[in-house]
Amino acid sequence: MITALAMLTTVTVSTPAQLDAAIGRARAGDVIRLQRANYGKVGIRDRAFSSPVLIKSAYPSAPAKISELKMRDVSNITFEDIEFTRIRGTDPDWAKMVEINGASNITFNRGFVHGPVNALWQDDMYGMYLRNITNLRVNGVTFHDLRVALVVEDTSNFNIENNVFTHLSRDAIEIPGSRHGRIYNNSMALFTLKPGDHPDGIQCWTAGKTKGCNNIQIVMNRFIGSPGNEFQGIFFGDEAKVGGYDALQIVGNTFVNVMWHGINIEGHGTGIAIRNNTITAGPNYRSWIRTIGPAAVSGNIAPAYLIENRHGTPAGNQLGGHYRAP
Repeated sequence: MITALAMLTTVTVSTPAQLDAAIGRARAGDVIRLQRANYGKVGIRDRAFSSPVLIKSAYPSAPAKISELKMRDVSNITFEDIEFTRIRGTDPDWAKMVEINGASNITFNRGFVHGPVNALWQDDMYGMYLRNITNLRVNGVTFHDLRVALVVEDTSNFNIENNVFTHLSRDAIEIPGSRHGRIYNNSMALFTLKPGDHPDGIQCWTAGKTKGCNNIQIVMNRFIGSPGNEFQGIFFGDEAKVGGYDALQIVGNTFVNVMWHGINIEGHGTGIAIRNNTITAGPNYRSWIRTIGPAAVSGNIAPAYLIENRHGTPAGNQLGGHYRAP
């Protein structure tokens, strides 16, 4: 079914072939509505639209399913209320359900990204791997039963907001090499960890990069661990010893029952601010706020502080959040 209004087209599809054809014919501003079905593997390459093309489930309460999405060198595409899901099978655990490399103005609104709903780390794979994107938004998506839920690498001007991350066997969000971003109002809980892994809520690293992620706001997120399946909150490493963690703002986040590193900034940077965060220890770890270099640290409550890698509670902060046995 095709309808036209003001030169824009809405197409409703119900098969993979129809979806592929609709994408091939799409023009700026078009809407492609997906009836409830499994559309399998979807690929989009070398498509630059002057305004967003919207690919959406016709009925959000009965979302269309895509098992694998790959996009390269594209611009102005929005996905809304889509369920990205598949069984890993013989794929390696680093295989991705959604993979984008080279893009601009990409949005994911609501929907789901998940593997088999069984809380078994042996079945987990990557959810979204998004690289080299300018202007990215991931909003209101539910991620669960994944190894790593969301990777945003070498990307600028991004918003990760209002998402839910649960039943992960490693990391929720990884942002290496990215800059000018906002991570706001996300929830992370109920990890089911692969033994020996180093799990993180939000992670950045400098291995293979010229500097750390910078100009990042991490605001009003919730990191809730469970005894025996704790994960670290915010962990920014500096393996390449290049620093560059400039203009980080970590404000108003809540951490409960996480590992040692509630907040850890391993590399140097200018303009680092850590304010009004609350860390409550669980039975197994005495979590801390730690920086290797100078930072403005105020209004926090935490069981321990190591600012510029020195023990002591900075003025304007509280020592608290200690575990009390029931």
